[in-house]
Amino acid sequence: MRGVSQDKRAVSGQQWNEVAHLIAAPGYNDPEIVKKAVPDGQLCSAGDKKKDGLNGVSNDWYRTDITPDNGKMNVRIIGTAPHVPSFAKVFLTKPGFDPTTAPLTWNDLVLIHTEQLTVAQTDWGTTPPAISASGYFRFPVPIPAEQFGKATLFVQWQRIDPAGEGFYNCSDINILGAGVPERWFDLGQFIDAVMKDLTPGDAVHFRILDNTPQAKEVVDITLPIDANNLDAKIWGPQLANQIPSSIAKVGEKDGNDIVFNAADPQVNSVFVQVKGYSKAMAIVEAGGGEYPAYVPNKSPPYKPGDVVSNKGANYVCKPYPNSGWCSQSPSYYEPGVGSEWTDAWDKKD
Repeated sequence: MRGVSQDKRAVSGQQWNEVAHLIAAPGYNDPEIVKKAVPDGQLCSAGDKKKDGLNGVSNDWYRTDITPDNGKMNVRIIGTAPHVPSFAKVFLTKPGFDPTTAPLTWNDLVLIHTEQLTVAQTDWGTTPPAISASGYFRFPVPIPAEQFGKATLFVQWQRIDPAGEGFYNCSDINILGAGVPERWFDLGQFIDAVMKDLTPGDAVHFRILDNTPQAKEVVDITLPIDANNLDAKIWGPQLANQIPSSIAKVGEKDGNDIVFNAADPQVNSVFVQVKGYSKAMAIVEAGGGEYPAYVPNKSPPYKPGDVVSNKGANYVCKPYPNSGWCSQSPSYYEPGVGSEWTDAWDKKD
């Protein structure tokens, strides 16, 4: 658990058994009630502002290396009073989340395991507790196959009683690969052919989309282009270096590694850790505003409310069912240009 940080501003003192929050039964079984009681940015302190130091964003928290055993890790909860009956919900940060740069929110977490706890163990063996404790719970938890590197394990240990005392804990971990080569999925060429039309004042808009039906952006980078970085040999590595390596790497395969080819950036590909991800690259033309450039025949398609820039103006994809045209037939529906563009888009003031 979080205890001591090299950043002295992060924690005012140690709290071994008071990082808790009361949520009266049956409220502690309702995720929305729990999220209100323990809000975003305060998860590691159980919503207690007096212990806000535990929420500090830092690379100095002690981090435990985890080597999966058959895809699982063991979680141990030590209690000065190991309450039963109780249950534990174990969450893990999503791939790509960097706990050293952003505060933890519920949206950053995925529930990976729930354990009902009825009997506490007392056989400490060769790993006695560092504090005075009368028992512990220990159980295996599966690690998602695509997960590796820095992560935060978040546990809600909840007493089943009327008062609803629940203990909340953040553990900083580093998931190792156990010697198994990393799996990379090739999304194709990094620099699309359309990028030859870049001019100073434009910007390169690069995205990686996840494999959910909503195709949410897990990488969203806009790189301004001027006369100094107009050459792809310059802006290519500038962009590639901004992509979190926990999500994707850009380059050519060299054994189990991905190495960026700086001499010929056109040959580089985008490799991701998660199957089903996709990528998109477009030019945001000079004067087009802060919105992504329109992409003809975009896949996944535009959604109602999506805003794009095209030919120096901004446009909003209309509500369903008209939104179905936003990614269709550019000769008809390219915003501001196609013969029937007003059927799909509204011009944004």
